[in-house]
This record gives sequence, C-alpha cells and structure tokens, in this order.
Amino acid sequence: MKKKKACGSICGGIISESDFKKHAKNKTLEQVMMAWVLPGKWYKKYWELKDKGEDKEAKRIFEKHAWSIIG
Repeated sequence: MKKKKACGSICGGIISESDFKKHAKNKTLEQVMMAWVLPGKWYKKYWELKDKGEDKEAKRIFEKHAWSIIG
C-alpha cells in the first residue's frame, strides 16, 4: 500500500487549491475538513506577506480570494 503524504487542515486552516484538488481526486477530503482554500498564486503570496509581517495585505488577499470548504 502506498503511503500518502501528510497534508491537511482540520478546523480553519488554509490550503492551496492544488492540495484541495488532490484530496478531491484521492477521495480524502476528510483530511482537509473545514479548511479555507486559496488559489495557488494567492496562497503563495499570502504566506509571503504573512512571513514578512504584512498582515493587513495578507488579510486583503484572504478576504478577496479564499473560499471555504466548511460545511
């Protein structure tokens, strides 16, 4: 049995859209329950801004581009 790489966000984390698509394809969405999804370029930019302490700009990106799989 092939071991799957750990990637997940339970209860409010942020994942990239490509990770979401991988989980959907592999039928492992329970590993990312209740996450927020950001498209790839915005996911990368969001974390770059957070790492620099530019929280206001990161929040703007999140509010404009993130979508929820909380359901």
